[in-house]
Amino acid sequence: MAAIGEPIRLGLLGIGGYAQQHLTTLRTLQDGGLCRLAAVADPFAERHPETVAALCTEETAILPDASALLERDDIEAVFIATPIPLHAPQSILALRAGKHVYLEKPPCATLGEHAEMVQAQEASGKRCVVGFQMQASPAMRYLKRRMVEGALGDLQTVWAAVRWRRDDSYYNRSAWAGRFFADGQPVFDGPATNALAHVVHAALFLAGETDTAWANLSRVRGVLQKARPIESYDTAYLEAETTGGARVRLVFTHATEHHDQVLIRCAGTKGTAEIDWSGRITVSPHSQPPQALHLSSQVQTAAVLDFLRAVTSPEHVPFTTVQDTRAYLQMVNGVCQSSGGAASFFPAERIEHHNAGTPQSHYRVTGLDDDIAAFRADPAVVPASLPAADSAAWLAVSRLSPHLECR
Repeated sequence: MAAIGEPIRLGLLGIGGYAQQHLTTLRTLQDGGLCRLAAVADPFAERHPETVAALCTEETAILPDASALLERDDIEAVFIATPIPLHAPQSILALRAGKHVYLEKPPCATLGEHAEMVQAQEASGKRCVVGFQMQASPAMRYLKRRMVEGALGDLQTVWAAVRWRRDDSYYNRSAWAGRFFADGQPVFDGPATNALAHVVHAALFLAGETDTAWANLSRVRGVLQKARPIESYDTAYLEAETTGGARVRLVFTHATEHHDQVLIRCAGTKGTAEIDWSGRITVSPHSQPPQALHLSSQVQTAAVLDFLRAVTSPEHVPFTTVQDTRAYLQMVNGVCQSSGGAASFFPAERIEHHNAGTPQSHYRVTGLDDDIAAFRADPAVVPASLPAADSAAWLAVSRLSPHLECR
């Protein structure tokens, strides 16, 4: 344990992929005397020679695996930025080893894993925070406060539609990309459960009834579809109903030419509001001029600082605890189960394959881009390109399976 007045000593699991962002943030905070990155662990560290060389210069220990790092008594908190199948087991091991945990999103793949993580956190008495860092955004928290205060009246709908093209280089970056399972472990990779998981979680936050609460869901439904020949899905329609009667409706696709700015919209009985990922907010009460505001969107550092404060100040409640991600797991697991545990191919005649044989190879579905753009403007327009969306079976969250029953 760090002595009083000394910077907290940290460990990092993983140094590739998004872990590079964590390295940048932690180095900045280390330069400011707020923490000390004591060790990293990655069994494939040799794939990142420049990072290894820099860490050696910084006198950061480079360890072969998570166990070696977690055995160190001097490390108080661990950042986990490893592949999705490792999130649940590694966070549970870290908590049982007496470490605080900052876990990269998504927290895990299944409700069953989530329950085990919550149990481990509560038994350990340590903090376990999930890196859905948009909850550290001043813009997000301002809008939520306005909504709770009644700026929109009774909330009716929260919705978002995002087209994010992903090509072969994205799907070839790891063996688990585009998979439901990898080596027998649940992954559930796809836009709603990886690249755009932030949007799902943020929409559920906006649908919560108090300043700090996420939506309390009663039932969920949706469909999973794909244009790319993968095991999992590249397009999803997700819908949830809260116990207060509001709806959360989301459409995402990687099978597109576009890369949309993320925009979440909210509608209530007295007005509408929207927020984008750059921190721009517009609140539009009925019969009044719109109120526009632009706040900072630099959230990565804010989220890590919030975690460090929670670790050193027991009275501080962090932005997104592992318990706060339950609604997220209910929504995405519910959609998988509502879809019968499978992603259906779009009709072959509507699938276009562009730039085949190159790293930029990608898929597009005729009509889907226009349908998603229409839904982005009006959530009542369910995309016709997702024919099963409006007839998908509703599932009560109380009856959701804790497992990922995909086929």
